[in-house]
Amino acid sequence: HALRRDVYEACMKLGFSLDRRPFAPHITIARKWQGAEPFHPDRLRSLAAAKAVFSVPEIVLYRTNMERTPKYEAIAVFPLLGAPMNGRK
Repeated sequence: HALRRDVYEACMKLGFSLDRRPFAPHITIARKWQGAEPFHPDRLRSLAAAKAVFSVPEIVLYRTNMERTPKYEAIAVFPLLGAPMNGRK
């Protein structure tokens, strides 16, 4: 939670009004935002036992646009040390 605290404090110093809800770190794996077929959560159950090993080359900061689809827009990319850039500059 140190990263969250540091970002929160930096934003407060700049005068941003921040959310007071408890911090809940998460990773969005998939999002269905288009198409006519409904979402079927039971299809995910077959993946529950799957294990994956992956690297995280970067952290992306997103802006939420509630009136657009998709509503998330990448506004900053933070490469992690030692990670390949995969063609990003």
